[in-house]
Amino acid sequence: MSIALYGNINGYSYKAPEIDVFKLAKEQNNKPVSIKETEWGKDLPQVRLSISEEGLRALHGTKMKGGADPYEAAKEIEFASNHQPIDSFYNRFAGMVSSGYELGVAGEYEKVETDYNEHAKRLIQGFNEIKSEISRGYESGTRLRFVSDESSEDGFRQITQDEELKMLYDDFSTFVNNRYGEKRQKENEAVARVINDFKEKISGRDNGTYDPYIPKQIPTNLVERIMSAIKDKE
Repeated sequence: MSIALYGNINGYSYKAPEIDVFKLAKEQNNKPVSIKETEWGKDLPQVRLSISEEGLRALHGTKMKGGADPYEAAKEIEFASNHQPIDSFYNRFAGMVSSGYELGVAGEYEKVETDYNEHAKRLIQGFNEIKSEISRGYESGTRLRFVSDESSEDGFRQITQDEELKMLYDDFSTFVNNRYGEKRQKENEAVARVINDFKEKISGRDNGTYDPYIPKQIPTNLVERIMSAIKDKE
């Protein structure tokens, strides 16, 4: 049963009470009290807090869901990749090629055209730089890397230069095939079909036409060219 607050009830007309909250507050002298005015806080020293721009960004990342600073996240990934109990070089390879967006002059991310030949050059150069980094480290005796090993006392085992170079090659091969292989091209084409089906439905509803989405073709021999280039350096 609904009740109307404003209207006639049994012949009596309801009126809202006329209360002046501000007037009551003044009459009761209800002024805000700071901590310094209380018995507990009267002897507390004054504290001035200054938060840097980096600190504010970090605070934002911890308090706001999904608000992590992308620059800090990239640094963490780079640090983890370079200071390994070693598991994978995959993240380092992923950072060498564009994801489709790059930071522009205005400080905003802009979509960039995928250039597969440029990707190949960056990856080959990056692979050779990491390979040299590994070799120099072992030659100087400064590079120590470990892998999990349940049979050892502490659960880790130090690896050799040859073992790490094999990990580098295997991770590189996996990354290149996942990113530029035949399976990836088929995935791109499957995504294009979904997009175009949706566009067709929308255009049919509006009795219009649509521009089909055509995925950029990965060169059929790109994986072979990249892998051949790093083998030539061995």
